[in-house]
Amino acid sequence: MAHDTGIRPNQLTFGTLFKIFFGASILFWFAFGILIAVLALLGFETVSWNGGHVTGLPGFALGLVISLVVGGIFSAIGSVVMALIVKLMGIMLPLGTVHAVRMPRSTVSE
Repeated sequence: MAHDTGIRPNQLTFGTLFKIFFGASILFWFAFGILIAVLALLGFETVSWNGGHVTGLPGFALGLVISLVVGGIFSAIGSVVMALIVKLMGIMLPLGTVHAVRMPRSTVSE
């Protein structure tokens, strides 16, 4: 038997929306930072500081720090904007109940 969980879009608070958008965005920036840091570790000139390229282990560490700082700033600003847009759209265009159906785990019996 399926359990019907009714979720109304207007039940999501601004804080919840912010956390969803921030988490998704910071995850992207962290993955991008790891890519840039690993490339710097391998000798590619992907990290630059004070007009010069930093490679090797210092480039790896600096790439992670820069990506997390820049990612945190962009994620925070973008998450506030996106949460505001979603809340305003929820006020102007109210939606009905979104139904998510959970199916219980089935067991195979012989």
